[in-house]
Parts: sequence; C-alpha cells; structure tokens
Amino acid sequence: MVLLCTIALVLQLSFNLLVFAEVHPHKDDFHKHEHFGANQQHDVRYDHEAFLGPDAEKFEKLTPEESKRRLKTIVTKLIDTNRDGLVSPDELSIWIEKQRKAFMYEDVDKRIAKEDTDGDGEITWLEYAKSEYGEWYDPERLPKDHSLRRQIRKKQYKFGMADADKNGKMNRDEYVDFEHPEENKRMEEIALDEVIEDVDENGDGVISVAEFLGQYHDATNPPSWVTRQREEFHKKFDLNKDGKMDREEARAWVLPERDDSHDETAHLMDGTDENADGFLSVDEILLHWNLFVGSLATDHGQTLKKVKPHEEL
Repeated sequence: MVLLCTIALVLQLSFNLLVFAEVHPHKDDFHKHEHFGANQQHDVRYDHEAFLGPDAEKFEKLTPEESKRRLKTIVTKLIDTNRDGLVSPDELSIWIEKQRKAFMYEDVDKRIAKEDTDGDGEITWLEYAKSEYGEWYDPERLPKDHSLRRQIRKKQYKFGMADADKNGKMNRDEYVDFEHPEENKRMEEIALDEVIEDVDENGDGVISVAEFLGQYHDATNPPSWVTRQREEFHKKFDLNKDGKMDREEARAWVLPERDDSHDETAHLMDGTDENADGFLSVDEILLHWNLFVGSLATDHGQTLKKVKPHEEL
C-alpha cells in the first residue's frame, strides 16, 4: 500500500510539472490586462501597470486629487533625474524598465518569504528543493530513469549558475536571474535550453512548426494568433527555410531584443506631448494624468477606447 501511494505521488508530481510548464519565451506575464484588445480597444490599466509597477492597484483606491499629487511627486522626484523640469524619453524609458523589474522582485520576495526557513533572507538549494518538491527534494530517492529526477538535476544546475558569488545561496538578485534567466547574459544559454527542451517533443534538437504551435497545429479553424505565429515561424525564425528552428534560429524567438519599455515610452509620449517638443512637462503629464495612473474615479468601461497603437508596438 505504501509503495502504491509513493508511486502515485511521484506520478502526480511529474504530471503537475509537465502540465503547468507552459512555454512563454521571454514573456513576463506580470500584466493583468492586455494593452490593445479586440478591435484595438486601448486599456489604460496596462499603461498604469507599466508606469507604476506593482503599485498600480494602490492608486485605484485613491481619490483623483491624491493620485495626481503622488504622480507629480514621482515625476519630479524620481523620473526627472536631471531636474530640468522636463521628462525626456530616456528618463521615462529608464523608469518604466525599473517598474518591469519591480514586478520580478515582488514575485521573488514572495518566494523568499515562503522558502527561507532559517530567516537569513537568502535561499539555499535545500530550502528551494524542499519547498518545490516536498519529500522528493532528494533526487537520489527516485529511480535513475525517472523524469522528475532529471528535472530536479536541471534545476540544481540552474541554481548553481544563478548563484553568482558561489556561497551556496541565492539572494534577491540571483533569484531573479534564476526565475528569469533570459534577463542575464550569463544565464541566456539556460533559458534557451529550457524552452527548446519544453517544446522539442521528439527530442531531435530542433523545433518543427507543429511543435511550435502545439495543439493548434492541426486545428480546422485556429484562432487568428495561431495564423500569425505560423507566418512568423516561417518568415522570421526559420531563416534557412528548412521547416524547422535550430538552436541559433530559436535564439531570436527565446531571447528577442527587449523593447517593451521603449514601446511603452513612445506610446505615453504620443498621448501626452501636447507641444510635440519631444519632452513631457509636469503640466502635460498632469493634464493626461489618467493615462499614467488610476484612481477611485477611473471608469474602466470608458477607458477602453478604440485607438491606433504606436507604430512600434
């Protein structure tokens, strides 16, 4: 009976890891709202999250007057770093990039709070493994050919790579690298390995269009995004036109040049720069304050407006 329960638990752990290991190359998944939805409706809640990071929801509970007061403080004290009274595209882009990172650190801080059993603010491999795998944290207890054993070994190697100072622990910065290896040049090959292994179902080291599209490959009436991704596979990633993505071709998919912050900066500049001088004054930002922050008075039904995205989006 004990043996049967043990086998069942191992199988369940393996199943959970496989089912929930969705592949999202270089995607943060922190935004709760789509920037442009159906019919190109613009949802400013995406802009609020991009501009405020994890604090976006807090502003939804403030009066308009308090939201604008805090927005002015953020602009004058934190974004306008050269104190010239104007926000340049570079200053705004740097700020937005910090908020993108803030989402990552918020998530890592929650993980550390859960896993840090000795309270030193850092995570050892044992602390991570026990939290992630429970009683199966020691792969030696599993059969040598068991998939979970291999997955744990891979995680352990990734842990060692993220542990930059080699003290056997991950601090906040190292944990962010562990969770987002695509963010650090030193970890990029691991990020590439992880995605290829997840998608490459037949283990031949390359990604076919069927593997790229997954369950939608043979769909009779696939969603429009599937059609777009199929075209993207052939035109953008399969450079040698052999119908597959090899490792170097997959690199452009897994590790694209990140321009989210620049795109969002251009979007906010387009919607706020009244005199078209290429800079944002405090008055211009406060005039369009609800593009940057929300408040108790924000009517999100009215903020879903049909607008044309910035050309770089």
